[in-house]
Amino acid sequence: MVKRARYHPGEPAGEDQDPRDSQLDRPGKRQKNADYLSACSDEAILLVFAALSRADVAVCSRVSRRFQTVANDNLVWKKLFYDSFVRPRLCRRPRLQQITQRQWLENSSGCVDWKSRYKLRYNWHKGRCRIKTIGLAGSQKEDLVFRLAGRSIFTADRLHGLRALDETGRTLASVPPESLDVDGLGPPTTLHVSEGWSKAQGHAGVAVMVGFATGAFSVYQYADGTLAHRFTHNGTEDCAVTAVVCEWPFLATQSPLNTVDVFYFGELDRLGVIRVTSLASQSVRGPTSLSMRRLPTTPRIYATLAYAFPDIIEGWNAAVQELELDPTTGNMVSVRSATSVTAEPPYGRVSSSVFYRTAPALPSISSVLSSLANIQRRPALAAGQQGPPLRFRLKQDIPTSLSYSHPYLLTSHDDNTLMSYMVRSTDSELSISPGRRLWGHTSGVAHVEVKQRGTAVSISKNGAEIRLWDLESAPVNGVAGESVRVDLGPSPASPTEPASTGSVGRFFEFDDEKVVVNHRQADDRLIRLYDFT
Repeated sequence: MVKRARYHPGEPAGEDQDPRDSQLDRPGKRQKNADYLSACSDEAILLVFAALSRADVAVCSRVSRRFQTVANDNLVWKKLFYDSFVRPRLCRRPRLQQITQRQWLENSSGCVDWKSRYKLRYNWHKGRCRIKTIGLAGSQKEDLVFRLAGRSIFTADRLHGLRALDETGRTLASVPPESLDVDGLGPPTTLHVSEGWSKAQGHAGVAVMVGFATGAFSVYQYADGTLAHRFTHNGTEDCAVTAVVCEWPFLATQSPLNTVDVFYFGELDRLGVIRVTSLASQSVRGPTSLSMRRLPTTPRIYATLAYAFPDIIEGWNAAVQELELDPTTGNMVSVRSATSVTAEPPYGRVSSSVFYRTAPALPSISSVLSSLANIQRRPALAAGQQGPPLRFRLKQDIPTSLSYSHPYLLTSHDDNTLMSYMVRSTDSELSISPGRRLWGHTSGVAHVEVKQRGTAVSISKNGAEIRLWDLESAPVNGVAGESVRVDLGPSPASPTEPASTGSVGRFFEFDDEKVVVNHRQADDRLIRLYDFT
């Protein structure tokens, strides 16, 4: 059989060519490798790119400079951010399922750099970051505390006082140790940074709260490269402040003896500070967490105490106690509590409120007998009738740490796991969902911290493992609750060697962009900054 010659458009067909091949030269015939997309307008190409996946958008951006410009448009990455991180969250929350994609795209902020936000969230899920080391030579490791606020790192210790550092370790502002401890307040024990506190008072910058070993606390205003002293409250008890939280006009402190004080601020120049209430507990022995939030629907403010609660059937469980505060009058309106205990004990349910305004007095014998008579007992069984079986579960050990940021509550344990709880808090209800176990660590977890958006960081006891968690939205091609391990990077002493197991401390701070962890090297203290931008 004679091989048919190839037909070239524009030339007459020969004897050994198929006349049907001339149909390929017709203008209306579609070519196999023709570029029809380049002939479209930029608006049409933008709509096409908005329907592609991230990998396809990356491939198209390398075709030409025009395609690269269109692929970097904010609408493309806004749609990718919705598909990867917002849609999984809406699907898991029934109350948010009514929000359509069009509503979210139209109502979300248009001044946001969605490509940078997508890159940040993607790097968080993959554990990709840049590592920077900040040296704090001569700092005593036992009293160094630090907090992260935007691009600034606030540190406080006995030798250097209060300092504001940038990401390179350069000092932006400082308060000398003799000025910080002017009234014999002792070494600083905790820090808290609040932007809302300053905005509520009409000031620029952020407010920095410093707690001291004597139970006192001071408020500083950081703006324009200066740290200005605003207020100092001397403690009434010689007990250190371990936690400070605030939501204007309230501020709460906590001590190692599980004493919580709530203060109400008027104008600092005139009214000063008023102690609203003081709560104490004699039964809490596990870790605690103190937080404060403002409801968007009501003017009320809630101060929340999260703690570990022992149960005779289920072992240690999570519990919360909320204080409802009125910012207009400065009074405490109500107190309520809830636990994650699910099994109803045969002896009846006991109250989980363990923080009281004053230490409860010992009850009398008559009151004990009357209370025992009112306990809900199981009804008597007829002859031959069997009662419901008691379901005893594997008891939980006491958590090593606990963190609460509404609505997420996390506890860490020695068995290499975390327990995640969801807290539901409305005007008429306060409840905690059953715990969900999270796996990932290969050794006991020393500390865990969770933020409002559901991002969390945990660190192992031996300091060899740092894990990132996202409890709100599922990771890319993953499921909710998965974690990623962060590479600790090279050793600060020798860049060619990995960081040693015992060099990583257990104290850390993080936000949406960075994680700051303390490191030890001989007698010096180093701060390792993990930047995910």
